[in-house]
Amino acid sequence: MKIGIGLPNQVRNVRPTVISEWARRSEEPGFSTLGSVGRIAYPGVMDTIALAAAAGATSRIGLISNVLLGPVWPPVLLAKEAASIDAVSEGRFMLGIGLGGRPDDFVVDGLGPRGTGKRLDRDLEVYKSLWRGEIPPGCDNPVVPEGTREVPLLFWRSGRRPCDRPGVRGHRRRRACVQPDERRHRRGGQAGRRSAVTADRRGAPTPVPRPRHTPDTTATLRTRWRVSDDSDTGRNIHA
Repeated sequence: MKIGIGLPNQVRNVRPTVISEWARRSEEPGFSTLGSVGRIAYPGVMDTIALAAAAGATSRIGLISNVLLGPVWPPVLLAKEAASIDAVSEGRFMLGIGLGGRPDDFVVDGLGPRGTGKRLDRDLEVYKSLWRGEIPPGCDNPVVPEGTREVPLLFWRSGRRPCDRPGVRGHRRRRACVQPDERRHRRGGQAGRRSAVTADRRGAPTPVPRPRHTPDTTATLRTRWRVSDDSDTGRNIHA
């Protein structure tokens, strides 16, 4: 079993200097993955910055954006950010991406909270073309170095058919889709159960395990970091 741990990048008013040390200490006991939280309109550290800091502080642990709000980003910029994190981490990064549900996170002019699904479909094609080294319109050069790989993607969306988007179905690289519907999950509804599947080369979904916190991992964290029960503010996290 593999167990990951979250970066505290979106703990309210977190001290940014905690991020690198948290990442380094997470690698020592053998956690498999470090995950970030993506918000814009919140007093935390930007997820791409937190992941880059974690990449520089570690050498083995996996990195995942869990979950980055894709449609709030201009696609060329996000493609370059993701490729850069993947490159400096030597291929340890997976781009977990979702649509976003809070209107205040959509702060870029022209990228509002409507039509995000169709926009993400278009953006996915932009990401892949740029990672292949193609030159975007209006530019004289590619935006990533030669030899850049296609960054693995993890998709988060709600609905009964998690792997039906064009950018996911039948793709050669490993993809995952997650269906979050917490209200139905709490009521025990099967259709809204939070689940994860990966699409293989033929596009057939297969289950993948979700990371879980256990008493043993909680005890490890309490030993390595002095974290109070009221950890809503970064002042209560001491690396």
